[in-house]
Amino acid sequence: MGTCGAKFIRSDSYTDVLDSTAWLREILASKLKKRRSGRAKIHFKKFTLHPAFNGGDARRVAIEFSIGHQKTEVVTWLVRVSNINVELIREVEVRKHLLPALRDLLLDNKDKRARYLLNLAETVFIDTKVYGGKKYYFLVTEDISVVKHCRPPPQHCCNSGLDLSHMKVVMSTLAQFHAVTLAWKQSIQDDSVLDIHPYLYQPYPIKSSERATILNRYELLLQRLSEFSNNTDDINSQDNDRLDQPPLCKSSLDKPSLCKSSLDKPLLGKHFLDKHSLEKHKRDRAIENKLQSLKDFSNRLSESEVDIANSTATVCLGPVTLNQVRFQYSTLPSEKRDVETCIPVCAAINKLSNVHYGSMESDLATWIFALSSQTVREYYLLTLLQTYLMVLTNTLELLGVQAHKLDISFNEFASRFFEQVPFAVLSAVLMTLQTVSDADIESLSPEVTEPSSVILQGPLSSERNLPNSRAEFYSHFIDDVKKFM
Repeated sequence: MGTCGAKFIRSDSYTDVLDSTAWLREILASKLKKRRSGRAKIHFKKFTLHPAFNGGDARRVAIEFSIGHQKTEVVTWLVRVSNINVELIREVEVRKHLLPALRDLLLDNKDKRARYLLNLAETVFIDTKVYGGKKYYFLVTEDISVVKHCRPPPQHCCNSGLDLSHMKVVMSTLAQFHAVTLAWKQSIQDDSVLDIHPYLYQPYPIKSSERATILNRYELLLQRLSEFSNNTDDINSQDNDRLDQPPLCKSSLDKPSLCKSSLDKPLLGKHFLDKHSLEKHKRDRAIENKLQSLKDFSNRLSESEVDIANSTATVCLGPVTLNQVRFQYSTLPSEKRDVETCIPVCAAINKLSNVHYGSMESDLATWIFALSSQTVREYYLLTLLQTYLMVLTNTLELLGVQAHKLDISFNEFASRFFEQVPFAVLSAVLMTLQTVSDADIESLSPEVTEPSSVILQGPLSSERNLPNSRAEFYSHFIDDVKKFM
């Protein structure tokens, strides 16, 4: 894919890597070869480097250039360079070996629509170089916010989870990816995908010791929110006590005295408090049991293996957070446009660091429980599964694969899906709480009010690192799940 002309790297720092533009110039020049006529020279006018918007370790590079006397153009790329970032190393392997194979499969398909089935950020450049005895990985991808006009989800979705319209397009993107990898898997003559692509075998991306820390932090979050709830319940119980006080007779305006009928219910307030305390105790015990189940399941993560012979085993996108998903909207959202007027029409994936070989049901459950709002999880699980399976079936048919060859009914698929719920809930907690600190939890306050109307600017952050609404969203991960079967 080209050679890298970067200068000697002294540390894992973007300042050191990108203070020379030589290698970026070389990449762009290589990309523009077909467009250059004769000896038309490329004029590089400006390089702009700044952090990618919620892009994690990526940096956005904008290059202004012109070919000969043509008008100035701009390309915008996301650049990642590291020798220690495990996620980057995995993504480089996926983009270098797996994606080209999937692209070839789609290009060979007679239906031209097939080539647009993978809603991913395109690879611009991949390379590895050894500097000072260390192997460095270079990855440059297109910036889908510029090329495909994709945007982060609106603020209310960032804080409370994706609503039904956003989740439906996410289900479509996930189903299309699974269908393509299933078709690719069937096209391979070898029995085992993992023999050909061993990097697709991946243990859970978060280590056991870190998982324990995150689960303890989640318990702290639930305790903190419970304190707010207790304060509110105490106020409500006091209000009920006042409401349950014996009414005064008319004569009490002159001389306070109790009505005779009031003697029948002098202990109603105390009875309410006893009932309230009992319900709170049951709720706390239920939460404690669920947390313990998550911890037990976390300890057994390394024992779980995928049945390679399973018809629904394929290449999966893996554990996800909102930072990995971007959306196209029916009308291009401006900074002043209200979110309610912007309807998502497509979801794109900007990172592939957790791609692995697994089961579709597990991947589906993981994405639903990590991304969807409480309302969607509670009332629309059936709708999401129907959307996913409909797109999966149609895409398989487009690729010439008969869906019935999966040899699985809807009821059986749904049953397997619900079997994966404990893993999905655990994954949702682990992936989202990674970026939350104990200080963020301690800073939560019931007095803080958040704006009721939000405009579509798309940040996954706010003035406060952990808004109350997002903390509430996290707390609902362990809500009971209703089976529709």
